[in-house]
Amino acid sequence: MQKKMYNKVKVLLIVLFLPAIVFNGCEKDKEEKLQLPPESAFSIDLSPFTQQAKSTAEPVPGTRTNFGIAATTVAFWNTAIAFTVAIPVASYVKAFEYEPVRVSNDKWKWGYDVNVLGTNYAAELYGEVIDAEIEWEMYVSQQGEFSEFLMYNGRCNIQRTEGYWKLYENPLAPAEYLKIDWTYNWEEQTGTVRYTYTKEGVETKGNYIEYGITTDADYNTYYDLYSKPDDKYFNIKYNTTTHEGRIEYEGNSYCWDSRLYDVKCVK
Repeated sequence: MQKKMYNKVKVLLIVLFLPAIVFNGCEKDKEEKLQLPPESAFSIDLSPFTQQAKSTAEPVPGTRTNFGIAATTVAFWNTAIAFTVAIPVASYVKAFEYEPVRVSNDKWKWGYDVNVLGTNYAAELYGEVIDAEIEWEMYVSQQGEFSEFLMYNGRCNIQRTEGYWKLYENPLAPAEYLKIDWTYNWEEQTGTVRYTYTKEGVETKGNYIEYGITTDADYNTYYDLYSKPDDKYFNIKYNTTTHEGRIEYEGNSYCWDSRLYDVKCVK
């Protein structure tokens, strides 16, 4: 009799406490914070052709022509990144310094201030899980100038290995002007980022630059560029350790060594 009573009490306790255990487990899962795509999903590193170019201020005539051609080829994008992508990139990278807060069951918000070229902006980045994807929206405000301007939005898969961003020009003319497609391998820490100029009514619409980080031993980065007005393609390969590289266009290859001097291409 006592044994039967003990078993009934045991079953009753299990029935009472099991839902609480399951509920607490679900609550714990809900507290897992939404993770951002990699920092590299937004930026292209053009420093090899800006910083290195400064060291060639007084070259021996004709000896660093090939590297100079590569630097000139990326000049359009260097200007575009410096003047039009600076705020979007800075506002995104700053988010990694902060923890998000939950605003709804599947939506999170990062809120913070960011200073770009001496000007302060208030940034609010939202990420929302929708099925197997995450939708992102960045709203930026500047006191006395504009409020909650949708500066960019985008989507990525739930694994954060591929996605895109769409950037909008300014609060007075909020039209799309740039699309960024990206991929990332978290294990290898490799990936690609492609900027495509999408602004309507300009001849440079369709220009693009794709930057890739690879595991190639000879050249661990590359840059693919397309100039729409000239209908020309360029491919640049670069070794970030030795600084050796090459540029290929119109069926020809032009190489430089670790000192950026012209050399004959052997591969």
